[in-house]
Amino acid sequence: MKTFIHATTWIIFVLAVMGCKLSNIEQSRAEHDSRASITPTPVASPQNSASDISSLDEGVVLRFKVETSRTLKPRIIGETNLPDGTELMVSLDSKSVNYNGSDNTTVNGGRFQSAEFSSNYNNLKAGQYVAEVVMPIPAVQPPSVRAIIGENGEKLKGALVKREDDSPLGLSVRVEQPFQLKSDGTVVLAINQSELANAEKKAIEVLKALKNLEQQGRNMEALRSKDNLDNLRQCGDLMRERQRIADELRTKAESIIQPYTTYLTPAAIEVKLCVSCSSAAMDKCNRARSLLDEAESRVKVSRSR
Repeated sequence: MKTFIHATTWIIFVLAVMGCKLSNIEQSRAEHDSRASITPTPVASPQNSASDISSLDEGVVLRFKVETSRTLKPRIIGETNLPDGTELMVSLDSKSVNYNGSDNTTVNGGRFQSAEFSSNYNNLKAGQYVAEVVMPIPAVQPPSVRAIIGENGEKLKGALVKREDDSPLGLSVRVEQPFQLKSDGTVVLAINQSELANAEKKAIEVLKALKNLEQQGRNMEALRSKDNLDNLRQCGDLMRERQRIADELRTKAESIIQPYTTYLTPAAIEVKLCVSCSSAAMDKCNRARSLLDEAESRVKVSRSR
């Protein structure tokens, strides 16, 4: 789960977190209203001191493991040098079994723990998952935490610190780990290679189609003149057809496993705006091209790993 998230998405996220800080969130991408759920689990007391973690001045540390106790109800346990009271969002996502579940937790004694993830309180299906832990932007953190990390996270350092594109809301911290959940409840910290190869193929196909559509959007500029009704009618016909294709490509991008969906979905959103008859369409095309170039470079990096 990594991150070209548009600023509007972050604003919506912040409002949601500030308005309703739920301890457990049920959510699912499964069809037919199948819901994902989280089974409450008592938070374990820290077993060891987190004093071996370096100072926050040396960079943010945020690490975790997926624990199952040989069940198909995994939970996330981790440690960090973020200050006590820091609110974190923990999630599990799987495109292969249509599952998405989230939980909120708080740093205590340098440690944190999620509830058990389940599906309607039943075991999860075996398959490929991505676990992610995110420290949301400082605006949603308690005053005691902001006093340490800075009002906009300016005191946070290190490779885990991210600034979302065009976000005026400050920095976040994000870590993810792909893993396989086996039918016997064991966890393998790896990616299913056949699934990854299939995802790479789909990502390249979607990327190529989006780049072609973005160029078509640029070619529509001559038809966007409000002084020529025939051109506008032709532009409108092209817009309806091409925006339909953009929506289809976005759906395909969202169906690809991490990290590809993160790279491609925002680009698909901007491409749809690029193939419009709006006077601002060329600005959207420029934005789309920037995201597509970034997505292409990220896909190349992911393939080389």
